[in-house]
Amino acid sequence: ADIEPPDGDAELRSRPDAVIILETLLRLLFPEPPALDCVTVDDILRRYPLTGLGAPALRAIEQSQRIVRARGEYDQSGLCEFHIGLIYLNWDDPRAAAAQFALARQAWGLAGDASAVGLAHFAQGLALYHGYHNEAAMLQFSRAERVLNRPVIGPEGQRHSLLSERMRPFLQVAQEELRR
Repeated sequence: ADIEPPDGDAELRSRPDAVIILETLLRLLFPEPPALDCVTVDDILRRYPLTGLGAPALRAIEQSQRIVRARGEYDQSGLCEFHIGLIYLNWDDPRAAAAQFALARQAWGLAGDASAVGLAHFAQGLALYHGYHNEAAMLQFSRAERVLNRPVIGPEGQRHSLLSERMRPFLQVAQEELRR
């Protein structure tokens, strides 16, 4: 499974491998760019080059959450929360990232998006692993694996199959690392 860095200049591509992997998998499920109100890693890098994840960025994140949540579109809420998780993971705050991925999973669960729920379990597992919460990480990886193993039929089946094919090697590596 190859890792495809996001488009843009080299500065924007310099992010932790876990973030690159999750962004790549997220693009499989949501190929369109997120809504303008949804703050991403690239937005923080562009808007706040001097302060990074400081007070101005945190205010922008909170504002983004309020706007997207007010719409009541669970798929977009999940996408926004997931991007915020990526932001925290990029700035080495795995605990906050894990909480955001859990919020994404809840929203996607309400939207009935099994594939996105599986990705959120995997993302939360990676964040917990990077925060040295190995037992909780293994639990999330097991849940992600269970979601990937479920048969999904209809129009979502192809999307689920593509995610499963691309995510499974990363999931296996992560589980093997934890078992060591």
